[in-house]
Amino acid sequence: MKRFATMVLTAGLLVGMGACSTGDNPTGPGGVDVLSGTFNLSTVDGHPAPYTFPDGNVINTYTIVLRTDATFHLTITTGGPGGDINKVSDGTYVYSRSAGTLVMDGQPLGVLHAAVSGAEGTLTLDQNDSGGYVVVLKK
Repeated sequence: MKRFATMVLTAGLLVGMGACSTGDNPTGPGGVDVLSGTFNLSTVDGHPAPYTFPDGNVINTYTIVLRTDATFHLTITTGGPGGDINKVSDGTYVYSRSAGTLVMDGQPLGVLHAAVSGAEGTLTLDQNDSGGYVVVLKK
């Protein structure tokens, strides 16, 4: 269940990273890189959402809203043998346009990292290093 929760939070991060296009508020106060927009779950390990994990848990939705003040709002809905779970999280993020990375702080499972691509319209969270999943969120 911990691996599933980590994947869900990771997916949220990816969504957030894909929310902006290069023309949308490229820098915030003090010249800091920012993203803005809404990112939604697209795929888990290449399979379309909603996705059912081998343990029977299902990720139904995963949405990250990134704001130009470097804050985010994450909403995840899941279901499965243990019942439905709705997770909501708010925090801050740091985005590096030159590195194509997004780091979200304030998650229940700690800090999440994602890669940003596709003119900042796609977020990819790769949890395979820890036996997890690859989650893609798109604007």
